[in-house]
Amino acid sequence: MNRKEGVIKFSTGEGYEHFKTKCEICWWLKKNKIPFYCEAIFETGGRADVLADYDKYGVAYEIHNTETKERMIKKTETYPSEISLVFIKAGSEITDEIMN
Repeated sequence: MNRKEGVIKFSTGEGYEHFKTKCEICWWLKKNKIPFYCEAIFETGGRADVLADYDKYGVAYEIHNTETKERMIKKTETYPSEISLVFIKAGSEITDEIMN
């Protein structure tokens, strides 16, 4: 990865709802003392919107808005196989159920 822990990274090209959802995911992770990385680039290829570093495994949270499920899956094909994936629609309420 090429990012710093706990820093929210964004681009003006990603849209406000995408950015807001990313911030809410990061806030939930920080509140629950789970280290995270935004725009984490994997050595195997690909870049996760948010990568949570749980004790024994990593979870990539991918925020989508207009992308199809097929495009989202294609985007994550290069991610390390041990990374779990959670797809979250931009603008969704971030709840314990979504994050766990």
